[in-house]
Amino acid sequence: MQVERHIQKTLRCNRCGHERMNHIRVDKWTPGARSAIIIQKLYGTPWHRLSRIQKLGGVPIAASTLYGQSKIVWEDSAKAIVQELYQRAADSRWWFSDDTGNKILSVIA
Repeated sequence: MQVERHIQKTLRCNRCGHERMNHIRVDKWTPGARSAIIIQKLYGTPWHRLSRIQKLGGVPIAASTLYGQSKIVWEDSAKAIVQELYQRAADSRWWFSDDTGNKILSVIA
């Protein structure tokens, strides 16, 4: 995996010392990187451990940053999917749920 480090350039006034940065938005996170974070989380890796793994690989990323990136994925896509599932479940005429392997005779009849 190739990591690209983004360094933002600043301009400083020699007279007053005021610094000015270019506020061009650069999307640093690819969908693949966000997916990898979420897959690791789904396998049960805590945020702090995932942060340490990144640090061992030479790319220190704070646990809060990892959480923020997974939250972006949730807000962009997963939240809409869950809302659609809730809506379909609410509109469903029949909703039967059973965790046993037995047949429910009243439903079959």
